[in-house]
Amino acid sequence: MPQKNSHNGGRNVLETGSLILRRFLLWSVPWLIFSGATVSAYVTDREIYNPVNYFSFLPPDVGKSYIDPAFGTVIKRVSNAPSEPNRGDTGNLAFIVNEYATMTPFNSDSSLILLQHQSYFALYDGDGDYLRDLPFEINASSEPRWSRRDANVLYYVTGNQLKEYNTAIGVTSVVHTFGEYARISGKGESDISVDGDHFVLVGDDRDIFVYEISADTKGPVFDAAGLGGFDQVQITPDNRVLVGWYAIGTGRYQGARGSYIAYQAPGDLGGDGTAEFALTIALDPVTSVREHNTIEEV
Repeated sequence: MPQKNSHNGGRNVLETGSLILRRFLLWSVPWLIFSGATVSAYVTDREIYNPVNYFSFLPPDVGKSYIDPAFGTVIKRVSNAPSEPNRGDTGNLAFIVNEYATMTPFNSDSSLILLQHQSYFALYDGDGDYLRDLPFEINASSEPRWSRRDANVLYYVTGNQLKEYNTAIGVTSVVHTFGEYARISGKGESDISVDGDHFVLVGDDRDIFVYEISADTKGPVFDAAGLGGFDQVQITPDNRVLVGWYAIGTGRYQGARGSYIAYQAPGDLGGDGTAEFALTIALDPVTSVREHNTIEEV
């Protein structure tokens, strides 16, 4: 089980094993969007439903839909990267993806979708239709995250600044400059907190802290220098922090605590209103075969 940190921030920082979601697992699906309004069937049993035509399926043209033969769900194709010009470079795009699995590409009312066009981001409407590219400052390294309080606003990082961009009026503004650092980030996998008012950030790849947007305040700092390095940070529903360490082992500042395989593995956070949980799927580092699944209360 994760442990509370006893210094540099008290209960705000928790430790757990490294959790990482492989990007290539996501690249095969971002051109699809499920149409919740036109679902014609569903199942509630525990049967395994294999794709009917996994190796022979040809997707429809962009903007067209098809019915999934296993579940009867209507799915719309929203992109076709190889046919899209790369507006940040030359040639066409290699991929169009939802940036990562631990943050949502949908805004707070599902009227807008944010997709990564290789090195930059583009805006789609809630039906999956392309609208426009975002400013190139909002790029693959800037970690754009939708506000949970304003459906038109997204936050992103650049250098040592947290910024916000209003998609309705096309205006960018600085939320906070962290002058004590040269660079801040969420390590690529964190999302805005459930309350829409907190970010977990990392300054210069060592200082971990929580920033509160409404109060414009930086919380206690956890200095991770000299502890072996970490792959990711995530913020829990009650604004504590999970840290995924690189080091192999089951001790403090080490890999998947309580796991017989200390290896970076897919995972995410959730809660039921009374407790918070971390889901970990451990993979063998050589074969990538799933070894075990765990759900731990944190």
